[in-house]
Amino acid sequence: MNKHPFDMVGKLFLETSQGDFVCSAAFIGWNILLTAAHCVQNADTGEYFHGWLFALEYEKGKYSKLYRTTDCVADKKEWNQPDETRYQVDYALITTDAKIFKRILGACLELGAVPRSQRDCVRGRYSSACR
Repeated sequence: MNKHPFDMVGKLFLETSQGDFVCSAAFIGWNILLTAAHCVQNADTGEYFHGWLFALEYEKGKYSKLYRTTDCVADKKEWNQPDETRYQVDYALITTDAKIFKRILGACLELGAVPRSQRDCVRGRYSSACR
């Protein structure tokens, strides 16, 4: 798994009100992970999940590095729609504490997310939670 682009992929661990889950994710730049929207937010209840940890190059219980997320996520607000069209926008971005990548203005600002004090707000075309 150490050949590009596979060296940017890993396992995303997360906590929900229903228990612990895992998903996959990949660095798409500097400190930003791309994952599925269903890995950051419950489409039916609107609950944002928490406690994300990203294990880079995860394979059979081993990984090269563990990153914490900054609890700043952005997904399309259409993800919360009650019909099946929501699956067309089943993607989300999460910022991390990665320092191996040059930091840029994070996904929270780029995607219209909100400050930490205004959790779970909807702004622009994206739903965001920055705690």
